[in-house]
Amino acid sequence: MEAVIANLVDYPHFGPMLAQWHADEWQHLYAGPGSTWNQQLAEQEFASMQRDQIPLTLIALFPLTNELVGSVSLFADDELPGYEHLTPWLGSLYVAPNFRGNGLAGVLIDSAVEAVVRIGIDRLFLFTSGQETYYLERGWTTLEETTTNDHRVTVMTRLTAALSSS
Repeated sequence: MEAVIANLVDYPHFGPMLAQWHADEWQHLYAGPGSTWNQQLAEQEFASMQRDQIPLTLIALFPLTNELVGSVSLFADDELPGYEHLTPWLGSLYVAPNFRGNGLAGVLIDSAVEAVVRIGIDRLFLFTSGQETYYLERGWTTLEETTTNDHRVTVMTRLTAALSSS
């Protein structure tokens, strides 16, 4: 699918929908002792996104209708306890269920990597619960496995300079 990739700052009205999608998908990873991350906080995060610096959210739009079909974000800190020293983080990679399986997630990841290359960042981090193979196939390497809120996650990294020279 040929999606249009845009910056959320140009489409702020999608913030509440993204916040709902993300809270539904990942709140369990952040819902632990001392954590209060929820849809309302996600909306606040989206309202603070930037154009050419982190935090930044890219969105995928279906070209004929401008329907929101996916997103990916870049954060200074993805709030994984014990990993606050690593930065920046690729997070919140989400593709709407009806649009999965056609390469859109890869387009979003590549767009995020291109954005950090333009900013001058040469390494990204992420953590995932269950999608390790997907990221390994796309050039990410495993740093280690850990647990957050009783969920096993894998911390991964990727150099970005390789994409900028291709």
